[in-house]
Amino acid sequence: MMAKAAATSAAVVKRKKAKYAMRPPPLANELALMQFADGGDMDSNIKRIMEAQTKVTGAVALADISRDAEGGIW
Repeated sequence: MMAKAAATSAAVVKRKKAKYAMRPPPLANELALMQFADGGDMDSNIKRIMEAQTKVTGAVALADISRDAEGGIW
């Protein structure tokens, strides 16, 4: 009986983790926070984030961002 309860409990935990998983903040939010805390302009903060992501992933070249017509950064 105890093994069955542990198995169902583990299944519930797994299902809830999948449903309520924390996602990283959107890039625009992270950039706004960087600008508030450290100052500087958006372009220099974008470059800092892309350089940090390049170091983490081990990529050779910097990634690029996209901006939409409404000013969103992706």
